[in-house]
Amino acid sequence: MAALRQGTRPRHDAVEAAAPLARLFAADYALAEYAALLARLAAFYAAAEPPLLAGLPPDLAVLLGPPRRAGRLRADLAALGRAAPAPAPAWPAPADLPSRLGALYVLEGASLGGRLIHRRLIDHFGAAAAGAVSFYAGEGKATAARWAAFGALVDGALRDPADIAAALAAADATFDRFGAALAA
Repeated sequence: MAALRQGTRPRHDAVEAAAPLARLFAADYALAEYAALLARLAAFYAAAEPPLLAGLPPDLAVLLGPPRRAGRLRADLAALGRAAPAPAPAWPAPADLPSRLGALYVLEGASLGGRLIHRRLIDHFGAAAAGAVSFYAGEGKATAARWAAFGALVDGALRDPADIAAALAAADATFDRFGAALAA
């Protein structure tokens, strides 16, 4: 996990600094901007989750469960009276577990950061965002424990330098895809 965190820091920072995410904390952030962000995220997650979560080893399958973020995004959009967009082109399934873990690192990490964004959205929009923040709510209070369990699995699975390199390459590629989805 430390190698993933350190190795992906430049891409992670670039994604966070991108206008759609950076605007989340602007004083004049509008509900229409939030809906547009949710639509971009919905297309991204609908393409990313199924191939990344399919065929996981049992310990990861139990921890991560079936695809759920794309569904939360669709529900949030519906609460705002918006239809979900068509998914982005489907991703190919990663060829190996280290690559899959690297890509999942990005998706799972977004849940941890989402808790801060969730509080911001509730404070900023109040009742106008009711029912439209489930994506950022993540797993609620269980989000940190889930992240710690995911980290322990990653640390146990990625011991070989070649596996760590494959995970880093996949995480970087996932950050790049995420950034492209935000810019779309």
